[in-house]
Amino acid sequence: MGTLMVFNDPDTASIIEELQEKTHPLDAKKRIIERALAKQQEISLKLIQERDKEHLNATHTVRRFEALKSSSHLLKHDHEALLHRDHDCMAIKGG
Repeated sequence: MGTLMVFNDPDTASIIEELQEKTHPLDAKKRIIERALAKQQEISLKLIQERDKEHLNATHTVRRFEALKSSSHLLKHDHEALLHRDHDCMAIKGG
């Protein structure tokens, strides 16, 4: 009951009104900042997703490169073995 009497007091009501007038701009600023923060978080999430996608692509490319490099070494080895075999065959035929 004491609280209701406080609000009926003109001085108290004036102070409350003044405080409310001061809080409205602050509330508006807070909403603007919250929207800006939400937008920044959305942009950050998109950038993180792009980074992760590119990282996966790079990892896949490196693995493909390593596999191709390995295949190239095997083919080179097979080619040298075939050349050596051909040389051996010619030596046998010539002899």
